Formats: sequence, C-alpha cells, structure tokens
Amino acid sequence: MHFRETFCILSTVQVLLMSDYSPKSFDGRYFGPVEQTGIKGVLRPVFTMGLPAKGPG
Repeated sequence: MHFRETFCILSTVQVLLMSDYSPKSFDGRYFGPVEQTGIKGVLRPVFTMGLPAKGPG
C-alpha cells in the first residue's frame, strides 16, 4: 500500500520512519506512520552492493 496523503498529523505515539541512506529506500513515504511500540531496534546494512559506506550521524 502506498501512503498517498499530502500531509499527516502524527499522534503522540506515532513516528514517520525516514531514511537518507539510499534514494531507493522503502520507508515511511510508502507505508505511512507507525506506532512507537512497533519499533524493535535499528537495522544497519552489512552488504550494500557497491554503495559508498556511510557512517553514523
């Protein structure tokens, strides 16, 4: 499902997950906001098929 709204007001328990790691990122722009309780941790790429390394921050 593609999130098609032009704007969204988040509740106090929602976040919109975004990534600047890759222009082909599949993030909140596609699936919309999620509840904070649904976040279990942080994923870090191990093998990126030739993409330049990007440090934290």
